[in-house]
Amino acid sequence: MSEGTAPFVIWSPPHEDSFFTVDPTGTGGNFVFAPFHSSEKHIEFSGKKVAFDLADFHIPFQSLQAFRASETQELSHQRKIKKAIEQIIESDLDKVVLSTITFKADLKPSADWLQSLKKNHPNTFVYCLYHPEAGCWMGATPEILVSADGDRFKTMSLAGTRKYEDDTIPWGQKESLEQSIVTDYIKARLKEGGAEELRISRPETVRFGDLEHIRSELRFKTDDISRTLDLLHPTPAVCGTPLDTAYEAITALEDHDRKWYTGYLGWHDDQGDSYFYVNLRCFEVYSNGILGYTGGGITFDSLPNEEWDETRHKLNALLSPIEKL
Repeated sequence: MSEGTAPFVIWSPPHEDSFFTVDPTGTGGNFVFAPFHSSEKHIEFSGKKVAFDLADFHIPFQSLQAFRASETQELSHQRKIKKAIEQIIESDLDKVVLSTITFKADLKPSADWLQSLKKNHPNTFVYCLYHPEAGCWMGATPEILVSADGDRFKTMSLAGTRKYEDDTIPWGQKESLEQSIVTDYIKARLKEGGAEELRISRPETVRFGDLEHIRSELRFKTDDISRTLDLLHPTPAVCGTPLDTAYEAITALEDHDRKWYTGYLGWHDDQGDSYFYVNLRCFEVYSNGILGYTGGGITFDSLPNEEWDETRHKLNALLSPIEKL
């Protein structure tokens, strides 16, 4: 890949050392990049999956815009959380996920950044993508939306966030409730889509970098992966419940456009190689820096200051190792 304006995507699945890209002269597969708003246009790279050498990696900074908007401020975000809690108390809203944006000036991602993301987050899907209609995005996301698992598929419910500690301690009621809401929603949507042989694992604590979450895996059979993706996106983990009410609350409360954050991305081909991830732990690359996106689930017992701190923990877990390069 030479530096220029041609669209590209490179990625590395969890627990793999290799990076891949799409050869447009080949056939048989598609890489999909979908925005948060499911009604908006998806971007696709069609071709054949091939190995990619990071020595050839360059970001076309000359083709990127400068960031000149406002980032999320702590007090403003806490006020939005309080409004969300009021709506939860007064309406049918159970949970809503509110996101933040944070700008880091004068940072220029490189191949070393991708290597660092792989090293520090080995169980995540690491990627970088550039397209004139999307800009440039990079991230390391831990959350599977749907992936192939032999002759079956699997997805996960992932919720709750805390800093990793050596000592294992029980999760609080808020985090456990949040995770169970996500699990119940995904189960209902899979059944609606005709999924068969559905199996749900018991909740477990999983670590991603310096953070821990609660996760359950759901395994199932389906003949229509596209319909399954449509039914699952967006999940309560990135939107809330009930879905329509949470979506309306996000539209009313958030001052920024999520764009591709909390959308999904991944690869699918004719050979049964299929995996799609929710676009979390990511940032948008600008000519003058990077814009980090983070969020958290708000429920009736959320504390605004703790919710803000959670977004800082998520941002630091992603950026701290690569900012030191």
